[in-house]
Amino acid sequence: MNTNNVDLDTKTLRALSSSNRLFILQLLKLRNMNLTNLSKMLSIPKSSTYKNLTILIESGLVIKEPTNNKWRYYKLTPKGAMLFSNESKMLIISNDISKSSVRFALKPNSIHESSKDQSSSE
Repeated sequence: MNTNNVDLDTKTLRALSSSNRLFILQLLKLRNMNLTNLSKMLSIPKSSTYKNLTILIESGLVIKEPTNNKWRYYKLTPKGAMLFSNESKMLIISNDISKSSVRFALKPNSIHESSKDQSSSE
């Protein structure tokens, strides 16, 4: 892997397609965290957090840190940390823009409906 680029294979693209997984990556950028803390920060069940972590692990963005105590901590891999380099910030932004574009394409009338609602309330 080039030190300035992240390999965007199918697993990596899938991992980056979820706002919860992007938030997990941002949290792990700040510090290593366990499942309970991540679940609380995301306000989603531990089972959902675990599924998201599994996808991030399979994509090579996160690893489970080896530990001797009962808590298992997760941390970014070098590949995961690379997402936060200056060259990679556009990837996350463009991912968010793409999802918004897809939502807009699926519901193009929602703008017209909301403008009708606003004009009728005036």
